[in-house]
Amino acid sequence: GTQGPRLDWPEDSEDSLSSGGSDSDESVYKVLLLGAPGVGKSALARIFGGVEDGPEAEAAGHTYDRSIVVDGEEASLMVYDIWEQDGGRWLPGHCMAMGDAYVIVYSVTDKGSFEKASELRV
Repeated sequence: GTQGPRLDWPEDSEDSLSSGGSDSDESVYKVLLLGAPGVGKSALARIFGGVEDGPEAEAAGHTYDRSIVVDGEEASLMVYDIWEQDGGRWLPGHCMAMGDAYVIVYSVTDKGSFEKASELRV
């Protein structure tokens, strides 16, 4: 079968908050976290961004950037936790135009969040 690209985290990768753009020639992959409120999207984004819970978490914002290596090439992976900013509404046209990949998050203890996840499937 066909394998997808090999993805590695470099040993010296740094977590950083996005400044809104990159001037380098590296590839940028945009990943959007989608799901019902309270299922852990922000926690996943903070873990990815290396931001601990506490005052820093609030100041961190909703976009996280990490350098990765895909098939031996440097790339930037940007994770967007933007769901709550629009009052829990999903904006399909905007999100579909913006992202390269989507992670639909739901809680295994909340059937409503699973049903919402079904609505979000594209």
